[in-house]
Amino acid sequence: QQSSALPQPRQLTSLINNADRARDLLMLYSKYSQHFNGINIAACWSRIARYVPREREAVLNSGDACIVPLRKQTVDALHSTWACREVSGLTLFLSRFKLSGPAWDGLWRELGIAVCRMASQLDEKTLANIVWTWATASPQANADVFDAIAEQAVDRVGVFSPQSLANAAWAFAKADRPAPRLFDAIASAAQQRLGDFKAQDLANVCWAYSTAGHVAPDLLSRIAAMVPSRIDEFSAQGLCNTLWAIATAGHPAPDLFGCVAARGLSRGWGPHELSGIPWAFARAGHAAPELFDAVAEAAVPRLREYGPQDFATTAMAYATAGHAAPELMDAMATAMAERLDEFTPPALATLASAYATLGHAAPLMFDEIATVAIRRLGELKPQDLASLAWAFATEGHEAPLLLDAVAKAALERLGGLTTQELAKMAASFATARHEVPGLFDALASEAMPRVGQFMPQSLVKLAWAFSSAGHAAPELLDAIGLELVPRLPDLDPWELCRAAWAFAQAGRAAEGMLDAVAARASLCLDDLHQADMGNLAWSFAVLDHLPQDSTLFGQRFAQRCEELYGSMEAGEAGGDDCSQLHQWRLWYNGERGLSEALPGDALLQQCHEAFACQPSRPAAHQPQLGAALHEAGFAACEAEVRHESGYLIDFVIEAGGERIAVEADGPSRFIGRAPTGATLLKRRQLRRLGTAVAPVPYFEWEGMEDGAERAAYLRDAIGKETSAKRGSNSDGAFEPMRTGSTEI
Repeated sequence: QQSSALPQPRQLTSLINNADRARDLLMLYSKYSQHFNGINIAACWSRIARYVPREREAVLNSGDACIVPLRKQTVDALHSTWACREVSGLTLFLSRFKLSGPAWDGLWRELGIAVCRMASQLDEKTLANIVWTWATASPQANADVFDAIAEQAVDRVGVFSPQSLANAAWAFAKADRPAPRLFDAIASAAQQRLGDFKAQDLANVCWAYSTAGHVAPDLLSRIAAMVPSRIDEFSAQGLCNTLWAIATAGHPAPDLFGCVAARGLSRGWGPHELSGIPWAFARAGHAAPELFDAVAEAAVPRLREYGPQDFATTAMAYATAGHAAPELMDAMATAMAERLDEFTPPALATLASAYATLGHAAPLMFDEIATVAIRRLGELKPQDLASLAWAFATEGHEAPLLLDAVAKAALERLGGLTTQELAKMAASFATARHEVPGLFDALASEAMPRVGQFMPQSLVKLAWAFSSAGHAAPELLDAIGLELVPRLPDLDPWELCRAAWAFAQAGRAAEGMLDAVAARASLCLDDLHQADMGNLAWSFAVLDHLPQDSTLFGQRFAQRCEELYGSMEAGEAGGDDCSQLHQWRLWYNGERGLSEALPGDALLQQCHEAFACQPSRPAAHQPQLGAALHEAGFAACEAEVRHESGYLIDFVIEAGGERIAVEADGPSRFIGRAPTGATLLKRRQLRRLGTAVAPVPYFEWEGMEDGAERAAYLRDAIGKETSAKRGSNSDGAFEPMRTGSTEI
């Protein structure tokens, strides 16, 4: 009688389908589950999917009463009675309700095995749907599943619907599974039917090819050309994703971007579009100032709706485009200040870099970024460390604790930095003038074997960093010089001048470097700015090198100087570049005796006055040195004397009938223990002007313990200079241009 009362499989399916409440299904399962066949099991999943959320959760949380044994029965059915329809249905169910985690991993794994086994039996729509669900919901990107579907789909894409083509491409890109043959096949099939694609499908295709990094220029060109005529069909998000994808792929589409810019801001744009569309324009290099202004105005009152990524993307968009939006940046800084804990570490680095690039001060935000970044330092990738250091250095925002923490973390992970990031890290700490023991030595050790892998721009940045920081790395600089000389034509004009400065400041240059710099610079003088001209001229003066290409310091050089400096009003001249030009004149006209093609007297006078007005920067041991000179009995000891050339001399004394310059050379006048290019130039030019120079390096001075030892040291150093001056001939001397300043 019991056997006759047992419902047949078809009746069980009907009972399951009519179980309106979770408790009804649980009761049926408790009573009849041991008699379920594959169809009954599939019906259970279908019934659960149709429940309202509360009822569905009751079943999914039923544990051993239902859901645990149901999963086990499903695994058995997957490998016995289930066909394509049931496998596809279960895949969609698991995806739709985002069922993953340890309890579901086993079912996903067995489901993947079943998909691979029956891939050849799946129709085209099911292939696309399954791979889409796997990309969106599977806890593990099962390579076998994607490979099996790619193998089956590649020869069948011709019969895929437009939506299936788009879904398949999107899924492989989303899962980051390479499938070059499939992407080629989809591109070919899609181009023949683009007119049948819905706007969302077109957006998905663009996104997929851009994200996968799969080059398909013809496909993207045709989509970009089609969008303007169908732009009203695109949702705001679809349009944003399309622009983002085309910009990310580096595919030129001026007509598309021009069309969007002309239409202007749309009411349908939310935070995703207000941040993403400007970013796409910036990435594509398409100027749209009116659109950027409109977005900035619309964004300010809606910043409460923004998420961390929206903030970071907006900031980077305006920074990349070089579009100032001070009100927006101020409003964002205020809105973000209390939410920075929500940002991912890369987003923090992006945010700081964007503000630094724009040169927009946000001190409170930078303080908070520093606090959060220190706390989450372990989450920062090596490239984030380099970006944070660069941002704080460029912004000029002091954060010593952050820089110390960044340096400590970087020292453990320098191998993870690219060559560009190594140079960026070095330049950041040099710019910030923040010393961290061992950092530059470690950077040099890491960079040395990779010098040949650096881009020329990064080589220049690295050389500049070591010279600017005053850190000795002669072997590295020599290696950089040898690598850089044949690649100088790849540098922008300002980088060329910066390279010359870096090597001149270090007092060394690779063979042929300055002649190569001269040949290149003579062709691009019109592209140089004041600082570039100053660095260029000063470098040749420091290294006392007259270029083989005599056209560099010719008439065009003098004219360019007049154009850049000559328009300045009286009293306006100043800065290092004016001083550098004066030191160049002392070398070119004075030391080298050349007077052809000099800038005009008025400009030379202005530069001389600017040089003579440079402030004193006394070394720490300068007061002690002055006292020691008096105690040693040197007559007429004068402090901070302005030489007629414009040089400021620390002390001038009389010894043996000669007036001698005594220089208290502090750490800033050295790279390691070697004098900087600026120090070498000052000593050389003063001596050639007839003034003996007795340098007193800080490291020698600090090594002496008492006054007697220091007095003996001074008498010996000054005596040597006096003897050298008497024994030298005056053929190398020259007359400086007089300005009425104090003479010695």
